[in-house]
Parts: sequence; structure tokens; C-alpha cells
Amino acid sequence: MGLAQLGTALCNNRSIKFLNLSQNNFRDIGLRNFVQYLSGPDCPLVELSLMGNKINNDGMKFLADFLRPNTSLKMLDLSRNAFSDIGFMQFASEMGSTCSLAYLDISKNKELDDEGSLVMMTKALALNRNLTTLDLSGLRIRKPFLKNHFEPALKTNCTLKYVIGKIPPDLIDSELKTNILI
Repeated sequence: MGLAQLGTALCNNRSIKFLNLSQNNFRDIGLRNFVQYLSGPDCPLVELSLMGNKINNDGMKFLADFLRPNTSLKMLDLSRNAFSDIGFMQFASEMGSTCSLAYLDISKNKELDDEGSLVMMTKALALNRNLTTLDLSGLRIRKPFLKNHFEPALKTNCTLKYVIGKIPPDLIDSELKTNILI
């Protein structure tokens, strides 16, 4: 069964809430067809794991388009894929106030840069009111980014409670330490 057929089956089956498609190595064209079916308002999917699928920048554009209309998806695992800052930039910009995700895993995507798309992500985090957990482990994150972008975003975000990754706790001021588990 291809991804397009799987998308159709999911939309017709109202009972599937959790889907693990990790390490299936599907191509971005399949992902585009898949998310078209999942973009409908009646999609019941709550958790989706796409870990390790070699999703590139084109695939991230398709996923960004999927974030806008979808209101049911709460957990998305995009760890260990092949997208870079260019691909994640559009996705990150869609994480603003209308994004329904509560958990996002972008860990171990080695091409993400704390001077590029992660800055866009922090701008969206400042507006986001649903995200509670963010996994940044395995990403190159430096102190200037944390102080200049991440910490100010955390001060305006009222829902983010767990940040997973190697972020030195001393970089988060005492006011935020009571709200954020690093």
C-alpha cells in the first residue's frame, strides 16, 4: 500500500489515532499525497511518527501546508530526517498560534542551524499556545542563540513545559526555571 492509499484509508477509518511510519524511506512525492488526505478537518490522527524517513526540504513544505488546516494532530516526530534550514524554515513559521501540536521532535536533524530556521522557530514559539514538549537533542545550539532568541521566546510562551536537549540550565534565568524543565 502506498502513502496515498494509506491516507485515503485513514480518512475513511475514524478509529486510527496513532500512526508510526518511522524508517520507511518513502519519497517526498508520497508524503505530499499522504498529507493531502490528512489535511481535511475530519482527520482523526492524533500522533504521527515520521522518524528516519529521509524527508528533505520539499517534504517539509508539504508538512508545513498540512499544519495549517489540521486541528487533530498533537504529536509529530520528525527526528533523524534529511531536511535542512531551508526546509524547516517554512515549517517553523507555521508553528504559530494556529498550530495544534503539543509535542514536536526535531532531534538529530544535523542540518538545522541556530542562526537560521531555529530562530524562526523561536519566533513562532512566542505565539504558540499549544506546544508543551520540544525535543532539540542532537542539534547544534550555542549560547548566543539561547540568550538572544530562545529565552525571550520562552518568556512569552505560556504552554511550553519540557525542552529536551543539551541546553545548559544556567542559561535559563531563575524566573523560567520554575516553568520549564530542561
